[in-house]
Amino acid sequence: KPAPTTTTVERPGFTGIEVAAEMPAHLARAGIDDPRIIIIDPSPILGATMGDDARPVIGEALKTLGVETRLGVRVTDIDGSGVTLSSGEIIPSHTVVWCAGMAPSPLAASMGGEYDGHGRLLVDRFMRAKGLPHVFAAGDTAACSVDGPHSTVMSCQFARPMGRFAGHNVMADLFGQPLLAMDVNYYVTVLDLGAWGALYTTGWDRKLHSSGAAAKVTKQTINRMRIYPPRTGKATDILAAAAPTVQAAPAVRPHAAS
Repeated sequence: KPAPTTTTVERPGFTGIEVAAEMPAHLARAGIDDPRIIIIDPSPILGATMGDDARPVIGEALKTLGVETRLGVRVTDIDGSGVTLSSGEIIPSHTVVWCAGMAPSPLAASMGGEYDGHGRLLVDRFMRAKGLPHVFAAGDTAACSVDGPHSTVMSCQFARPMGRFAGHNVMADLFGQPLLAMDVNYYVTVLDLGAWGALYTTGWDRKLHSSGAAAKVTKQTINRMRIYPPRTGKATDILAAAAPTVQAAPAVRPHAAS
């Protein structure tokens, strides 16, 4: 019989860690006492891609929240009673969250252009798809070089400016006007860690910027304000927000992964 208060989160990347960290408070609001949250990760290191500065913070937050981990093991079976691990452990679980990773829209694969290893259309800094004349792409279907070794990632941090430049350049192309090249010269991550707070890092090596309650304010500002268009309903405000601009690091730097 599955345990009604147990939730397992499999293959936890960015989103999986956020889900696990939020679950205790979510289940408490639902009236579930003493919930059990278990992260199952094939990697022997939780948050292996998050950087040396970030991993201890993530571990501290999850420990404080009472989230358990099973590292270096895989799920070999899921049924109505729970999950079975490669270690032989069986975890009766009422809820199983499977984090399968990110993938571009199937539409990208139908275009016949040039692709990166994730199946995203390769675009130049004007958002023009390589090998496809007069086709522009942005967001999770497109990959644009940021600073040589790094390309845009699937997040609002890059999707928002990519959309602005793609929209502008489509119209410029139609009317024979100069195109504008996108320039995003920073990279940050802000990881939500539930009631504990959040984690804010800067750079591709993810150096710790802030954590706890201070980082939580940044995360909430991103999720509740920055990712939305202006809510005034005024066309002038909406068009101004959609205008392409050179992306210098703002006071609140956007990155969402949930």
